[in-house]
Amino acid sequence: HTYVEPGNYTVVLSVSDDFTTRTKIAASYIHVNGRSIHGKITGRDTGAAISNCLIEIRHKTLGLIADGYSNTDGSYTINGLPAENSLIVGVWPPFNQKNVYDHQYYENADSIDSATTVSTLIDNVYDLNISLPVSPDAGILGRVLSAKNPENGISDIEIQAFSEKLESGSITTTDVNGYYTLTGLN
Repeated sequence: HTYVEPGNYTVVLSVSDDFTTRTKIAASYIHVNGRSIHGKITGRDTGAAISNCLIEIRHKTLGLIADGYSNTDGSYTINGLPAENSLIVGVWPPFNQKNVYDHQYYENADSIDSATTVSTLIDNVYDLNISLPVSPDAGILGRVLSAKNPENGISDIEIQAFSEKLESGSITTTDVNGYYTLTGLN
């Protein structure tokens, strides 16, 4: 049998002889992909389209299902999705704009736990538009000093700050005098 429509199909097998019939049921045994999610990514501050954003489609329990990037006009289409409930859409700005815009989950959520789920169980999802918020101005600045000679800073030391809950962070390197500034922190 060929399954044309995307969805989850239950298989029923019945075997009979002259006296009895045995039936075996495998619920949602066959999964046919083919759904899609479409939308547009814009900046919340200007409403302008943002290209090259990473769009991830995750399932609440199965993890990452698919990903893709927004086009030059901010539009995106993620194809080949299963017919499922509990899908989560997350968007990350392109690397060259990570200090301008922050990541965002649908619908205006800053973490995967607070994201609104979407469903492709019945049909494709259209107009799932996401506006990326402006990165916050919060930051950390400091200086890395030599233990042997505390008056001297140490150059080229990588400094990282990361929040697992927000799946967000920043990385920088100390300058020639050991100073650093991390910006765009949540």
